[in-house]
Amino acid sequence: MLTERHACHVCRSLREQYIFNVFEVIVSTLETKLQRIENLDKAVEHLMRRVEALDSRVNDNIHKTDAIISKLGNLDLKLFSHIGQNDEESVTEHSAKKQNENKNKISDAQLLDRKLESLDQKVSNIDTKLVGLKNQIDSNFLPVDDINAEASEKKPINLNVIEIAKGLNTEVINEITKEVDQLRSSVSTVDRKLQFHINLVSENLGKVLYMMADVHAAIVEPEDASINVNSLFKNRTATSTQAPITKNSKIDTLVNKIIPMMSVSEKMDEVWDVVVGTKSSVDDLVPKSDELLTQTQRQERAIGQIHNDLRLKTNLIIENLDMVEKRLKKQEDDVATLAQRPVPAELLLDPTIDRLVEYAPNRYRVDEPYTDPSTSTASATTTLPSSTLNNR
Repeated sequence: MLTERHACHVCRSLREQYIFNVFEVIVSTLETKLQRIENLDKAVEHLMRRVEALDSRVNDNIHKTDAIISKLGNLDLKLFSHIGQNDEESVTEHSAKKQNENKNKISDAQLLDRKLESLDQKVSNIDTKLVGLKNQIDSNFLPVDDINAEASEKKPINLNVIEIAKGLNTEVINEITKEVDQLRSSVSTVDRKLQFHINLVSENLGKVLYMMADVHAAIVEPEDASINVNSLFKNRTATSTQAPITKNSKIDTLVNKIIPMMSVSEKMDEVWDVVVGTKSSVDDLVPKSDELLTQTQRQERAIGQIHNDLRLKTNLIIENLDMVEKRLKKQEDDVATLAQRPVPAELLLDPTIDRLVEYAPNRYRVDEPYTDPSTSTASATTTLPSSTLNNR
């Protein structure tokens, strides 16, 4: 019985340990999930800040490009007006100065060629960079550092308007205008693709935030689980110190509901111990009851045998009593007949007159049935009155 109680105690302790282990695993899993959600939230915030910064820099770049285009237009107007004035002055100048001007024009032409080559090189570099940026956007890979470096306001831009104004002509201006138009179209294409990617990222972030809200609502109580998803897309740079809100977790509610179940489990264990003790007691009583049953059956069989023996002996006693009664009646009849007979004179004179009747065994012989030794006492009692009667 002690071993069974010990086994029940061990089983109960193992079951409690298993339940605690399960709850520890659940709590650790939820903690890891919440940590991942927090990390994802931080990553989303960082990505939103970078996307906003990239959007602002792209807008600044577009504004700067528009300003450069407007300046180039003004430069074109100034250049045409300056060329007209030079033509009028060249007619009125002296022939001696033409030679010097030719020399200056040759040197200016060489300088202009070098400037145009450098400008062509810069435009080709811009073109290659735009092609690479287009390929990167098509492949959904944007090196943010390079874009930030190119779009940065701190990057120096060397523009000598006076030197460019001296060496430019109409063909160069037209070519620059075409390149600028292509640059504008490329920038607009980049802007559209960036807008598409921004919308896609915003949609995905919205889905992630709604999923986070669902997870938060599944873990935290409903009155505390209200998350304003629209407020998450606002500017997060403004920091405001708010009082920490105490949130009621559903896990705590589940634990509070499970605590009464633990008390019920303890009571069930106590009832189980009582049932096991009762079963062991019953198991101990079963062999004893079997022994008592066999002993009772033996006693019943012995009592039945004794009852049968008593019934047989009672029947024999009744038969013997009937025989004794018959003998007594016969003796009474014999005595009555003897009393009625006349006594002879010789017998009266006989000295043995005291012996009234001689004993004749054959006269009073009765065939008695054979009886067992148990009835010998009864036969002895039946023969005793006859002998006493004869003696009388």
